[in-house]
Order: sequence, then structure tokens, then C-alpha cells
Amino acid sequence: MSICPKHDDILAALNSRKAWELRQATWYQMRHDGLRRRNKPWPNAADMHFPLADGMIEKLKPTFVSQVYATDTVATFVALKSDWQAYQAGAAQWFDHQLKQESNFEEEIDIAIDTMLQTGKCPIKCYWNPTAAQLVFEAINPVYLIVPPWTAQLRHADWIVHVQRYSKAAYKRLPNFTVDDATVEKLCSGDGQAEEASSYETQRVNREGITKGAEKNEIVVWEVTYRNEAGQWWVKTYSPTQPTLVLRKEFGLPYNRGAFADKSPPPPFTEFNFEVKERGYYSPRGVCERVAAEEASLSKDWNTSKDHQTITCSPVFYAKQGVPANANVRMVPGQILPFELAAVQFPPLPADIPNAMQGTQRIAEERLSVPSVGVGRAVDPSKNKTAAETNLISSIMSASGDVRSRAFRRQLGSLLNLAWGIAVQYRRETLDYYFNDELQQLEAAAFEGRYRIEPSGSGDNNNRALVLQRAISRKQMFTGNPNINQRELDRSVLEADDPRLVKRLLLNEGTQQAEQLEDQAQEISIMLLGFPAQVRPADDDAAHLQSLVGFVQRAATLGEHMRAEVLQLAGTHAGEHLAALKKKNPAAYAQQAPKMLPWLAEMKAHTAQLAQQEQAQQQAMQQAQAPDPAQLQMMQGGAA
Repeated sequence: MSICPKHDDILAALNSRKAWELRQATWYQMRHDGLRRRNKPWPNAADMHFPLADGMIEKLKPTFVSQVYATDTVATFVALKSDWQAYQAGAAQWFDHQLKQESNFEEEIDIAIDTMLQTGKCPIKCYWNPTAAQLVFEAINPVYLIVPPWTAQLRHADWIVHVQRYSKAAYKRLPNFTVDDATVEKLCSGDGQAEEASSYETQRVNREGITKGAEKNEIVVWEVTYRNEAGQWWVKTYSPTQPTLVLRKEFGLPYNRGAFADKSPPPPFTEFNFEVKERGYYSPRGVCERVAAEEASLSKDWNTSKDHQTITCSPVFYAKQGVPANANVRMVPGQILPFELAAVQFPPLPADIPNAMQGTQRIAEERLSVPSVGVGRAVDPSKNKTAAETNLISSIMSASGDVRSRAFRRQLGSLLNLAWGIAVQYRRETLDYYFNDELQQLEAAAFEGRYRIEPSGSGDNNNRALVLQRAISRKQMFTGNPNINQRELDRSVLEADDPRLVKRLLLNEGTQQAEQLEDQAQEISIMLLGFPAQVRPADDDAAHLQSLVGFVQRAATLGEHMRAEVLQLAGTHAGEHLAALKKKNPAAYAQQAPKMLPWLAEMKAHTAQLAQQEQAQQQAMQQAQAPDPAQLQMMQGGAA
């Protein structure tokens, strides 16, 4: 038997949050239109709005957005068993493709972050759209989500009401809904509400856009998601204007994978909260609520300054000797006045007003840990901040941002777990995906694994320039260190710059070694011509030594004759590589030296012996080619 909330229960929950709802309307006006002056001192007086909250939201937004796009994948998968570790990287890449290319995740996450900063919280709905055959995310204004008043966290709610608003045409396009003309007219007119009157009816307060349409042709639908006795989630749909009218057949959610496979599955909703203050669904405060008093003060001081400007910038004159009865003077350039006039002198704008505005702004910024480096010193606002003070401000902002990032990542992780369960259930037949501009394919066995899914971002990588600077500094510090994996060190620099560069620029170990062997083969061909080869800093010295030894040993095995000059060049080149290896990687040198030093000594002795043989052969050839002295004398005598 299902446990669906009664209509009166939902109305009671709606009425209990009335004060919170009115405050949300105030924060919306404060963010977009500004809180205007109630009484102007004169018509057309200044009505300025200092956008303090809006500016702070724009400062804070990049901190949260960077958590989503900090690395090449949105989520990190960690297999819960060793058998699934081979699939975790591919699963993360496949899931990243589903979020970014096959759903509206990127658009809705930006809306959710902005809504969270303004209102203090933003619920997000994640569901499968069978008509469009895609995963759908929906960032919901918290005003349009109703929960029981005792709810602390959304995942523990007994029931959740999602208020949906449609035009007539949009409602008629909904699949599986009752969309005949008679039903649509009833929903728009609201006839039948009196039939549902109850003991609570006298306490109910109508809300435009929540319990009834804001316009005549607007239809309000309540989608009630509730738990049954078995803990499964069911959905009932009706309109608050026609509670007894069935709009869609009641059904249970079909999700049964990922997070929904647990005994107590979460609802298809999750939430982003700006602050963690106390238990209570409506407890989190947004930026607007936290700086409302300071923004009101800044707007008042700004209007005061503008009123003073209006009065003092319009010249006022008086006649020193009085104005004649028949005088009619108009101020025209070049005119000669018939009597003496003097300008009324107004006092200048008090310096306390600009200083007070700076102090008020500083208080608000310090409350949210987003101080502005443009404001003067705290002790003496007339002077600029020092470098030490600016660095201190940056460290405070970084620490505060890290705390908010950790809370946001937990909430984002809940959303990603919901999305993974739905994606696995409905997209498991689609194994092809794009990653780093390359078509790849995921193994079907990856969907059977269980993973811990967490956002890839962290509080440390919200500043990409700082991350890249740290990676370069790390590269410079540990280059050549035998205890550091040099390949992974290079990878970290490329990932900090642009994750797509890893696949394009970083060679795998086998390819890199093959290229080094090929480079040494070209250097050997140069030495065969009698020219020395140069040792470059980027050379893999161990690979070059391996190639040189292999070349000499091959020639000896095949019985190929090698000139002493070539052997001398090869030995000298090998000695240079061994010296470079000792400087770059002492541990590798310690392994190579016991083999290479005797080999070099043997090469040197063999080269010297071969050089002597070649010299003796050359002398013998010269003697054989030289004429005999007796024959030379006979030839000289015959010539005489």
C-alpha cells in the first residue's frame, strides 16, 4: 500500500514555509531589480541600487564551476573490487561523454550554481526522458519544490512535490497526460476548488505560480514523488486547482541500477547548499540574505551622495540688494544683469560618506571571505594595500574557497551517482564515445562493476594558472631525480596546461625508446662516415648505450671489419653518454657502469690494437707500391 501525502498535508507544508518564501522574493528583487527607495525626497530624485550581492555572486561562481571542469573528466571512478580496476578509466571517460555530449548537464549545472548562490540552495532533478532518449538534468528554483516541514535533507524526505508550470500548448504536448480540451479548460479556470474545501481551507494562502497559474492560460501541475512502504519511489501527478482530476496514471520509478539498486534508494533529486549551518531544509542562506543589510546601507549612502550632487550641482543665486518689483532676469551667456547677484555656497559632500561605504563593503566581503584587493587598507583606506596584505587576503580566500569546494563536491558527487545509475540502465547499449577528439569504445563488462564516483575537481585546482605554475615548479625541482617517475612528472605538466595535450604530445614508453634507438642508429651512420656524433640533453642515454653495444656486437658476430676510426668514435660517444647518464640518473648509472666500463676499456684496447694493424698494413702497401732501388738505378742509367 502506497503512502501518498494528502492534498491538505502539502498545503500545510506550503503554508509553514510562507516566511521563507517571502524572503526569497525579496532576494530575487534585490539581485535583479534592487530594493528601491520607499519615499523619495522629491520627484525624480536618485534611486540608485548598489549591486553588492550580485558582484559577490559573480566572484564566487568561478570557484564552483571550476570544480566541474578542472580536469579532463567530470568524475573519477574508483573500482570497489580489483576485478573492475581495468574498466574504471574507460567508465569515467564514457560517463563524461554522456554528461557533456548526450545531456544538458553543462547548461543546468551553471544555472544550479547561480541559483544556489542567490537563494542559498538549489534542488536538481535527474531523470530519463524516453521521448528524447536522453539523460535530463533540471535545476529547480527552490520555491517550486515543496517538502514536509520536518525535512532536514532532501534525500531523507518522505515526499517531494515538484511544482511545474505549463502553457496550454506545452501541456498538450506532454506524453501520457490527459490533454483533452475539457480537462485543459478546467485546469486553466480552476473550477472545482470549492469542492475540495476542508478544515484547513481557511488557513490556505494562494500562491501565483504554485497553487494556481499566474496568468489565465497557465497550468500548474504538482508532481508528487513519495516512498511506499517498501521504500520504493512512486509518482503521482495532479493539479492543485483540480485535486481529484487524474492527469496521469500513478507509476513507480523504474530505476534499479547504481545508487537506485540500494535497499533505501535516494529520490531522483539532489540539492546544492551554499552553506552548512544546521539541520533543516530551509536553513541555508544565500549571498543575498547574508549581505542584505550591507547592500541596503550602501544603496542609502549612494542615494544620499546623489541627492547632494543634485542639489549642489544646480546653481542657486540671490540678489544682494533685493530684487526690483518689475525685474525679470534670465541667465543667458553674455547678458548684463541689472543688479548684483551672488551664488549660494553649499557645503561639500562629507568625507564620512565615501569612507562609510568602503567600510560597509569591507564588512560584507569579510563575512563571505571574498575581500576586494581594490579597497584601501583596513587601517588607512586612503592608501593602497601592501603586497603582504594582498597575499594574506589571497590565502584567506583560498582557505574559504576550499571549505566551500569540499561541501560542493560532496553534493555534486550525489548528483553524479544518480546520473550514473540512470545512464547505465538506459545507455548501456551505446558503447561508442568520444574522448579527447578520438572515437573509443567501452567494454560492456564495465557496466557490471561497482565504483565509488567522486568529482574530479578539488579546492586546489580552482586557479588553473596557479596549478600550472606549481606543476612547472615541480618539474624543475624533480627533473633527473631517480626516485621520481619522470614520465608521470611530464604528464602532470601537460594535464595542468591542457589535458588534451597528454595524448597528443606524450609518447608511450615503447614508442619513446624505439625513437631513441632510431636516433642512435642515425648517429652510427654519421660515425661510419668519420664524423663525430653529439650527445644531446634530451637523449635517453641508456637506450643510446644499448644501441651502440648492439651495433659493435653485431659486427663482431657477423665478422664484419670495422675501422679503428669508427671504433674510436663509437667508444668516445659511448663514454659521453655514460658520463651524461651519471649526471642525470645516478641510480641507472650504478646499474650500467659495471658492464659498460669494462666494455669501454676493452673497446679502447681493441681500437689501439686495430690501429696498429691498420698502420702496419698501410706501411706494407706503401712499400709494395714503391719501385726497387736497383731497378730505379737501371732506369736512371738507361735514361742517361
